[in-house]
Order: sequence, then C-alpha cells, then structure tokens
Amino acid sequence: MRPVLRFFPLKNALVALLLVLLAGCFRTRIERRDVPVDTGVPLTLGEEGGTVLSWDFGDGSPPVVAAQVKKAFARAGHYTIRAKDGERLVWQIDLDAIPRPVTRAIPVDADWAVFTPSVKDDFVGSLDFFEDAFGASNLQGLIDGSVLAPLAIDSTALGRLVDPLEGLGAFTLPDADATVVLLGVLDEQAVLTELGQRGHAMELAEGAIGLELRDGSRALVFADRGYVFAVFPATAEDAASAMQHVRAADSRGLEQSAAHRALPSEPGQLVVLGAPRDKRELPIDVLWATLQVKGREARVTGELKSNDPLWQSQGQRPAALFAKAWEGPVAAVSLKLPTGLVRSVLDKRNPEREASRQRLLSHGIDVERMVRALTGDVGGLLWFDAEAFLRNLVDGTERPEPRGAALLEVGVSDGSSWELAVGQMLEVFLPVRPRMQQRQEGTVWSSRVFGQDASLSVGAKAMRLELGSGLKRRTLVDLSSQLAQRFDGAFSKGHASVLIDVGRLRAELETPRMIEGLDPVRVVTVQGFASAFLDRLTPLDHVLLDLAPTKDGGRISGRIVLREKVR
Repeated sequence: MRPVLRFFPLKNALVALLLVLLAGCFRTRIERRDVPVDTGVPLTLGEEGGTVLSWDFGDGSPPVVAAQVKKAFARAGHYTIRAKDGERLVWQIDLDAIPRPVTRAIPVDADWAVFTPSVKDDFVGSLDFFEDAFGASNLQGLIDGSVLAPLAIDSTALGRLVDPLEGLGAFTLPDADATVVLLGVLDEQAVLTELGQRGHAMELAEGAIGLELRDGSRALVFADRGYVFAVFPATAEDAASAMQHVRAADSRGLEQSAAHRALPSEPGQLVVLGAPRDKRELPIDVLWATLQVKGREARVTGELKSNDPLWQSQGQRPAALFAKAWEGPVAAVSLKLPTGLVRSVLDKRNPEREASRQRLLSHGIDVERMVRALTGDVGGLLWFDAEAFLRNLVDGTERPEPRGAALLEVGVSDGSSWELAVGQMLEVFLPVRPRMQQRQEGTVWSSRVFGQDASLSVGAKAMRLELGSGLKRRTLVDLSSQLAQRFDGAFSKGHASVLIDVGRLRAELETPRMIEGLDPVRVVTVQGFASAFLDRLTPLDHVLLDLAPTKDGGRISGRIVLREKVR
C-alpha cells in the first residue's frame, strides 16, 4: 500500500508558531554576572526607550519604575535584581558588589598619590606608631587638616558612614594646583551632611559643599562613585578644575598605570605612587614605595624607574667627603639633586621668590647665575658634642642649646659666580664683616656664628661650610664603609642616602664622663635631666632612606626605628 500523508491544516500550523513565539516573549531572562561590580559605581540596566519595568535591586532600596535605570550599590555583597512588567518577572540578574579600591578612585594621570588600601584595624594600629614617632599633637593636626581622616578613625562612623574595606588617600593632578584627599564611604550624602555639621559649610553647585577650616583656608568637598573628596586648592579655579577632573576620570583609575602594575601583591599599610609629568624637575618615569609597620619599626621598600643618568651618578662628589671623616655623626646626607628641581627656585611665577630675587639683585647679587652654577651634589655631616652641651647646661646659659659640629659641601660648576656673590651677601647681611683669606682650596671666610667658630670656603668645583667644635676628640675613619656596613650598602658610591641617628646622640649624651672643672655630681644630674628631656622630645632611634642604583633606575629602602619603651 502506498503510505498515507497527513497534513495539519494551515491555521493549526500558524497557531503552533504563535505559541512558540509567545513562549519566548514571556520567558524570564535569567542572568548571572561573573565579573563583580565596584560599590559606588553606577550600573546601567534596561534599554532606553524599551518597556517600562519595575526594578527591585535587592538592597532594601525602594523599587524604581523606568525603562532604563542606573544603580550603584553602597555596600559589598551578593544582590539579586528583579525587573517586573506588572506581576510578571521579566529579568533577573545575580551579581556581586565588592568594595571599590582606592586606586580606582584616584585618576590614572595623578602626578603623585599616597594612600592606605583600607581603614581597617591595621591602619589604626599604624597611626599609633606615627603618634609615638612624631607626637600626638603633630599627628592630630595633620589628621584634622585633611578634613576626611577624622571620619576614618571615628569608631562611630566606621561601618555607618565610612566603608572600612575601602581606602583613604591623597593625590595631586597635572592640571590643578591643589591637593585632593579622598575616603571610601557607604552613604555619600550622609557624609557630606556630617562634614557640614562639623565645620562652617556653604552649599555650592553640582552637589558640592565649601568648608572653611580653622586656619582660615577653604576646602571644596564633593562625592563621586562611592568616595568623598576634599580639595585644598591654590585658587577657586583650581578647585573647580580638580572636581571636574575627578568626575570625568575613568572608573579604573590608577590601576591602569605602570606604577600600579609594578606594585607587589601585598603592598603594605601605606603606599606612594608617582609619575610626575614634568621630567625637568624630577626625571622619574615611575616610582612606587610601600611602608609596613611592625612593632617599633616601619620598613620602606620601593623602586624608581628612569633612564636618566642622574640616578646612576648619585653620591659621586660626596664620596671623597665620607672617605675620610670624623666618626660618629648623628646625621648624614649624600645625594645629587636634579638640576631642574634646583633651578625651580627661580620660577618667576612665584611672587615671593621673585620679590626675593629682585631684592638681592638690587644689592648686586645675581641669584640666577648662582643657582645655575649649582650641580645638585650635596654631602653633609652633623656631630653632637656632648661635653660642650653638658658644660653649657651646668656652667653656661643653663639651657639645652645645640652644641656640636656640622660640615656641608655643595657642588658647583663655576665657583667664581659664588665667590663674588658670597662676599657681597656677607658684607650686606652680617653686622660684622668676616675675615677673608685666600687659600689653596679657594676663598675662605671665617667668623663666629651662634657662639661657635664657622668658616665658608668657595673653590672652583665646591663650596664647603664648617661650623662648631668637638671633633678633636674623634677619630678620622672611612665613614662611607662604616655606614655601608651598618645600613646594607647605604652611603656607598652611587647611593643617595639620608640618615638621622638619634640613638647615637642619646648614647653619647648618656655616656658617663668627667668634665674638667665641673662637679661630677652635677654633671650626672644634668645628664639625667637632659636624657629625660630627649625622651619626651622624640622616641626616634634612627631614620634611614637609601636609593641604590640599578640598571633602570634605583631600589628604594629605608626604615624608621623607635626606641624600645622602658617597662
């Protein structure tokens, strides 16, 4: 038999097709987004000109009825967004919101940025270190002056206004003469209200407020994508420029920069990033440094990237100064400054500098020629004279006046310009003209300054200032080798190094000694008082910062060490 072919009527086929299409139209769109969104950054949902839907964002906020919406989540977490057409669920989106890193809130083209990645307990713990190191009043003044930092350490604001998982920082921009401080927050408007209540505030346009600070200066405060920013400008135009710059910046921020890509995975409690645009003043392509506090010590590590020969020629001229020097300095410096930075003091756009330049020029002193003769090489040493200090306390002014010796050497390319200018300045500004002599090393001026012997010599390639006393009892040593051995290569040739050694000063002050002509009991008593005064003045043991040469710049290392607390 031949097979029988059956055909559905045409109208049945059309009905079936219509049912399939309708099923597709009414099917709920389920979406799972694997890439988390940053808190504070608006997310666009829906289609402009599309069906008007009721959007429930799953965070407790009231639904929004619109075809297209923008939503920013204030807190980190998992959220389910549901969009309904009447009672019918049309679209469901599951996503995660994570705290927005402070590096994404800082514009990618910031010249300099310093920040702490979060304001959790470890940040507050590091503040205890800096309070001990630099004094409670100094730290509090810095915190209060930033406007936003007080909120970051206010336990009543953390978790209510401030997001403890987001960061606090400051940065500068290339197109605005201003410093900008920023803080990650949970409720932008509530924070602006809180800041307005804490200080004299004035409502401005575009959702910003103006704050008048205690010192009479002003700050512009505004919110953007989960962070509040405080701008400290030179002018009102700089403030407006900084706000526009921040609000127009890409939401990925510094994370697009080469400096950020160079950071280690766990950078530490405080981070510095730099990529200055003006390479004449600072020939640096990229700089990063991190600070980690542990107990009574803070360690600095970092890198400087640049092909400029400046960074390969550090410590060249001061090397001779350190190769044969008196042992036991309490401070030392050996570095070469960029000539562009040195010559920036001639910037005629600065009214105060220009007025000073003109005033000196009226006395025949050509500051511009003097500055252009500086090579940037600087070497310096400072010694403490404990015996002279104690003698003055016991049998002199009876005040804790500095006593010791200082040696400073500065490189010049043309000594003649300085020789003429120094002679003119000493004649104009000193009440008693110093004695002048011609020696093999150049012209030497000698006088008494602050009750101590002082001499200034100007040679063909260097100027040298010597001040004070107390070196005759010391031994000449290869100081560069001694310091390098103690501080992991610092002060070696090619290094740029700075040292402040309060521990050495404290040890010399407390060393038992007999001073000719003075009552030993009074000397011991005064030593005790002086040592206690020094402990109250600073708990620092030593501070060291070193830049070691590498083939593409330099390696940064350093430490701030506090004296152990006496139990």
